[in-house]
Amino acid sequence: MIYHYTSTAALTNIIVKKMDEKKELCSMANPLEEMELKLRFSHYRFLNDASEGDELQKIFSLVCEELLKEKRIGSEIYSGIQFNDRIMIGSTRMTNSESILRLTEEDCDSYICCFSYDRDSLPMWRYYSHGLVGCNLEFHKESLKKELRIQELNPRENYVGKTILENVIYNDGKKKELVQQCILDSVENHKDVDNICSDIRNKLYIFKFLFKNECFSTENEVRAIIHIPRDGSKHGDKEKFEIKFREKEGIIIPFIERRIPISALIGINISPMASNDVVESVRDYVVRYTGIDRVFKSKLPVRY
Repeated sequence: MIYHYTSTAALTNIIVKKMDEKKELCSMANPLEEMELKLRFSHYRFLNDASEGDELQKIFSLVCEELLKEKRIGSEIYSGIQFNDRIMIGSTRMTNSESILRLTEEDCDSYICCFSYDRDSLPMWRYYSHGLVGCNLEFHKESLKKELRIQELNPRENYVGKTILENVIYNDGKKKELVQQCILDSVENHKDVDNICSDIRNKLYIFKFLFKNECFSTENEVRAIIHIPRDGSKHGDKEKFEIKFREKEGIIIPFIERRIPISALIGINISPMASNDVVESVRDYVVRYTGIDRVFKSKLPVRY
């Protein structure tokens, strides 16, 4: 199971009425069939990690230096891959076997929705409560992955608008192992430096948003990631790529929304600081609008 931490105040913005293709509220005989879940994907530059996206470049540079020192790559290859702009580890350029999409940070942004493997995590409760009452939404990972894929933004493209759901990697040794294997495989399979760089870029791009500093390991995070073109009109239905904005502590944060069936939700867990009245009110709300009676309070013995 995986858990999406938020506040109880946000529940009414997550459990919502269905919208039809004309963005009008649906009306059905069974009130429960009218509801769905609306998950928010925030722009990666505005997540809690101020160094978001930089970890891959740091690990890549370290691995290149180690491979040169161990004489597993020569100085020509080292200079070519370490300082070649075509790798662009810090960008969101992507290629596939059929065509080059050439989506750079100038025309494509990455949005992330975060989950955790930990159902009852004190650091997560404290971070997401912010003076409010925290809660998390429980999902089966594979079922959620299926629902997110069904809601693809742009099925005509091979990559743009697709959603992946993968584990975050915190351990530096594991990061180095993955990057090292990628570099050595590319060097073995290609002789031209430019081709080596392109191959490395194609293999490593996904890790930009999956490598995080070890100090965040208590989050035990799973991420849903989607890449969205800034100008949706160039990639199909512009409305499917609608970017919205919210304010948090003075910062204006871009985000997108993905709607999934209410059946994807397994239950709700509430932070240990919540009163019994809060727990009952949340249970009443969730049962009324989802039919799900799995609402539990944390078992952590926290007073404040």
